[in-house]
Parts: sequence; structure tokens; C-alpha cells
Amino acid sequence: MFKVAFGKLAIGALVLTLLVGGAVASAGAKALGPGKGGVPAAKAQAARQVGPQALKEELALIAKTIGISTSDLQTALKGGQTIAQVAQAHKVSPQTVIDNAVNDVMAKAQSRPGWAKLTEAQKTTFTTQVRDRITNWVNGTAKTK
Repeated sequence: MFKVAFGKLAIGALVLTLLVGGAVASAGAKALGPGKGGVPAAKAQAARQVGPQALKEELALIAKTIGISTSDLQTALKGGQTIAQVAQAHKVSPQTVIDNAVNDVMAKAQSRPGWAKLTEAQKTTFTTQVRDRITNWVNGTAKTK
């Protein structure tokens, strides 16, 4: 049971790392094209390090949305519940949790310098992926591979 909860937290950390840091940076590098600079190594390293802090921030936001403490949310997740189940137990719609988390991640992504370098198609794809991944995370259907 602990492995399942840890897996959910690990997936969340991975999702947030990719979404908040790495995805915008790498999409920005793709937007520049090969041989046109890309993302400097220091920025790529900083994007990889944002994961644990981003996870803490998102868990805190989700807990606040549900109306519980972060430690209570973590305890429920370790106990095998999904975020959606915790939200429903506290009379909060899982969709409300998803919307708040997506809005938060998108605001952070849009504030990064690489966001402006993305095409509209890349921004749309990114937004869709953020919503899909967070929805899967909240509902406990995120893939581990």
C-alpha cells in the first residue's frame, strides 16, 4: 500500500517537474530549433531541481482547496486514497481540485521566459498535457511508466 502511495507522489513530482520546469524549457529549446542556442545547461539543471519544491507547493494548494492540512492529505495518500477520494470525502469536487491545480501550474509555466518562445500550437499542446496529467494524478490513474 505504501508503494502505491509513494508511486502516486513520485508521479506527481515527475509531472510537476516536467510541467513547471522542464517542459517549458525544452519546448522553448525546440522552438529555437537545432543549432540556435537551445537551453543552457544551468537552466536545464534548475528545471530538474524544481520538482520537489513544486510538489510541495501543489500538495499544499490541493490540501487548501480540499480544506485540510498538507500532512492530512499526505497521510490519506499514504493510506492508499486518491486525491479525488480525499476531496469527495470532504465534499469538494475533484474537478475543482483539478481546475485549481491546472490554473496554478499554467500560471507558473506562463511566467517562465521560455513560454513566450512557444508557438500557439505548442502552448495548446502543453495546456492539454497539463490538464490530462493532473486529471490522471488527482484521479489516481497516472501511469507509472
